[in-house]
Amino acid sequence: MIIIAAKASELEILDEDVINDAEKIIITGVGGMNAVKKILQAVDPSEEDALNVGYVGSNSIEIGKKVQISATGTHHPGVEFKEKLIQLDQINIDQDSVPCYTSTDFVTQTNIKEPAVFDMELAFIAGLNWHSLSAIKQVSDNLNLEQYERSTK
Repeated sequence: MIIIAAKASELEILDEDVINDAEKIIITGVGGMNAVKKILQAVDPSEEDALNVGYVGSNSIEIGKKVQISATGTHHPGVEFKEKLIQLDQINIDQDSVPCYTSTDFVTQTNIKEPAVFDMELAFIAGLNWHSLSAIKQVSDNLNLEQYERSTK
């Protein structure tokens, strides 16, 4: 399995044995375009199983909690249409999972009412047509940049 993270510090979310078992670790840099570029330079996604890890903001989930991601799509504040989400593979079917919405900017507010998380890469990564893609994220903030900066140091 390939592990994908925007920053090396996000690997701390995983147990060391998971990291040691990885075939490859790709550190992409923050943002969707950086993720796509680095991944395509390193692998052919259609032949790979991957795990994306990273920090996320949440509208309602407590800081520090790890969550499994059920599906992902892009976050378009103020736009009326609903984009179809891309379903992700589940690692632990007994664990609750939540959707992850990807934005090009740090999300500080949302009209989404159900528990959800927000990042800047996952929807772009999911769009690469993986053999298998799962994601585990850790809540770093409740849509607050100062909380993010404190919790990820």
